[in-house]
Amino acid sequence: IVAVPLVAVVGFAGVALAASASRADQANDLGVRVQLAADAGSLAYELQRERAAAAELLAAGENSPEEAFTRQSRQTDQTATRYRVQRSLVADPDTGTSATVLARIDRALTGLSSLRAQVRTAAQASVSAVTFSYRIVIADLLAHRESTAQGVSQADVADDIRAAASVSKMAESLGQQQVA
Repeated sequence: IVAVPLVAVVGFAGVALAASASRADQANDLGVRVQLAADAGSLAYELQRERAAAAELLAAGENSPEEAFTRQSRQTDQTATRYRVQRSLVADPDTGTSATVLARIDRALTGLSSLRAQVRTAAQASVSAVTFSYRIVIADLLAHRESTAQGVSQADVADDIRAAASVSKMAESLGQQQVA
C-alpha cells in the first residue's frame, strides 16, 4: 500500500528535477551568451578606436608616428583574446544568421593582422578602404550583440540587451563620423 504512492512521489520528484536541471542549463547558456555579447561590444569599441588611429596614421602619411596605432592594436588584441575565450564557451548554432555572423567575426579577427600590416606599410591602402574593412567586423559584432536578445524568455533581460546594443550602435555612428 505504501509502495505505490512512494513510487509516484519519487517519479514526480524526478520529473521536477529534470525540469529544474533543464532551466538551470538554459540559464547558464544565456549567461555565457550574454557575456559573449558584452565582450563583442567591448571588442567593437576597441576596433572603433583602432580604426580611428589607422585613419589618422594613413591620413598623416609618412610623418605620422605609429605609436598610437600600435598601442591601440595591443589593446584591441587583449580584448579580442577575452572575446575568443568567451566565444570558445558558446556552442555554435547549427544554422541561421547567428552562425553566419559568428563565422564572419572569426574570419575577420584572423585577418586583422594583414589589415594592420596594410595600415603600417600603407601598401595599397586608402583611408576609406581600411576604415570600411574595420566597419564590416564592427557591424558584425554589433549585429551579434543585438541578436543575443532573441530567444531570451524574460522581457526585461531582452530589453536590457537591446538597449545595450542600441548604445553600441550609437557609438558606432559617432565613430564613423569621427573617421569621416
